[in-house]
Amino acid sequence: RLQPARLLSSMSLSKSRSFPDAEDNRAALRAWFAFQGYIDDTAHRGISLLQLQRIVSFIRATSSSWYDTAPPSVSKSSGQRVPEGKLNLYHFNTWAILPATKEKDCAFVELLSGTPQ
Repeated sequence: RLQPARLLSSMSLSKSRSFPDAEDNRAALRAWFAFQGYIDDTAHRGISLLQLQRIVSFIRATSSSWYDTAPPSVSKSSGQRVPEGKLNLYHFNTWAILPATKEKDCAFVELLSGTPQ
């Protein structure tokens, strides 16, 4: 299994202009959030505090290369790096949720747990 810290140390995300669906971003997502299994009932797809803390750790470790992908007509910071204090669910959705769940067509929580919660 990939080790997130080892993968991140070998990547130079901040030196290159990545994009949400780029292989380096998807590799980091796979290292942090491997598919655990489908959870059929959406009522059992809650995220625990521990899992949320893991997400925050991922954001802190990888978001230095994230930039605002919204078009200029929508965002004044379009194309600019998103400072950690300005990150929101839209950024996380673009840089993590969508690329991480694309291959398995799953819910993000199914990358955190394969059992009902």
